Amino acid sequence: MERLFHIAAALLIGAAAVFFLLNNFDGVFISIVLACLSFFLSVRTQVKGRLSNREMEREREFASKQEVDEAPDLHAEGRQEDRAGQKL
Repeated sequence: MERLFHIAAALLIGAAAVFFLLNNFDGVFISIVLACLSFFLSVRTQVKGRLSNREMEREREFASKQEVDEAPDLHAEGRQEDRAGQKL
């Protein structure tokens, strides 16, 4: 999707150049504004994709931590220690 916005921005900059050569300054302004809009939309989609990837990674890490916390600790069974680390 972001590639589409980059292409649209490039085409609109080209259209602005053509309008400039034809002395159509209203067309230049509109083309440049739309090119900027397209560029910022491409940045927005890129950031949105990164944020969704990070959120998915955090959910996976949280799920794996829950699995580890819920699993029984086989090494600690039958062994109890007080705060000083002495075996009871």
